[in-house]
Amino acid sequence: MMKRLGMLGGAAAVAAAVLFLLQAVLPGGESPETNAGAAEEIQAGTLVVEETGEISVTPDVATVHLGARITAETADEAQADVNERMEAVRSALDDYDIPEEDIQTQNVNVMPITNHQSGAEEYQASHQLTVDYRDLDRVGELIDAVSEAGANHITHTQFGLENDEEAEKEALDQAIQNASVRADAMAEAAGRGRGEILQISDSQAQVSLPVQEDMAQEESADAAGTEVNAGEITVTQNITIVYELQ
Repeated sequence: MMKRLGMLGGAAAVAAAVLFLLQAVLPGGESPETNAGAAEEIQAGTLVVEETGEISVTPDVATVHLGARITAETADEAQADVNERMEAVRSALDDYDIPEEDIQTQNVNVMPITNHQSGAEEYQASHQLTVDYRDLDRVGELIDAVSEAGANHITHTQFGLENDEEAEKEALDQAIQNASVRADAMAEAAGRGRGEILQISDSQAQVSLPVQEDMAQEESADAAGTEVNAGEITVTQNITIVYELQ
């Protein structure tokens, strides 16, 4: 009995909110019963609904952020070590048939630093790449391969979609369906009907990308391979729809 009363109370609240919207569009806040032009004014009434659509999809591409970072007594020594490591990393990547356009240099840098223990000036060289790889089942294997080749600064792997337009459209479709159901419930609670869409607007879709942090270490021959879990991508779309209230 209490559950039924709660449901009735919720419906009454929705009806009251819709009635308030109807009254808001009438001159002077008059009710439909007391306004001479009530029929015409009611036809001009609207329902404003805000809704969300959210879907989860499986990633189809991984972007691995990797590179080498070396500290040495001179800039030449640090740079030479990094260059040697990155040449070996490039050779390791060749075994994975990755198109050249999917391997991008992010930064190459050499700078002086101070050794906090000895106070001596040293030099740090770094070279960072991003690698897009589509065989998600072999991402962990790729990380192990470049680590063994000399990459000692593998920061993280981000998973994404090659083309997210289809996922965004699916989330938008769901948001519109949710808005339609909500508008029907509101109109029914007020004893009215939902009419045509008068206006619709959306915000930019929010795409939540899974990220796995990778701490590069010198791998030993018997070390366990890197385990990578791609997870799922969440796409969220928010919309606002104005319906005619019949």
